[in-house]
Amino acid sequence: MSPALRPLATCLVLGMAMSLAGCATQKPYRQNTPGTTPVAGTDEAELWYAMERQETELARSPMRNRDPALTNTSTTWPARPRPAIARTCASTS
Repeated sequence: MSPALRPLATCLVLGMAMSLAGCATQKPYRQNTPGTTPVAGTDEAELWYAMERQETELARSPMRNRDPALTNTSTTWPARPRPAIARTCASTS
């Protein structure tokens, strides 16, 4: 390597080493334990906000099925009787 390029190469190597060291020592924004929320202003916080907004819109949607027979989660499957057509199909097979 020519003596004229040696200081440039040294600066490049030192710059790369410093940038990699900065990536390796960066602390996480938050503790990633259940129940914690992301720090405001981060990409993750924006994703959380967008998903909460979508869930709210879906809960208020007029297209949502509100039939208690279909949405009742207090009973366990197969607590509801099967329709007659299902019994007929099952007995013929």
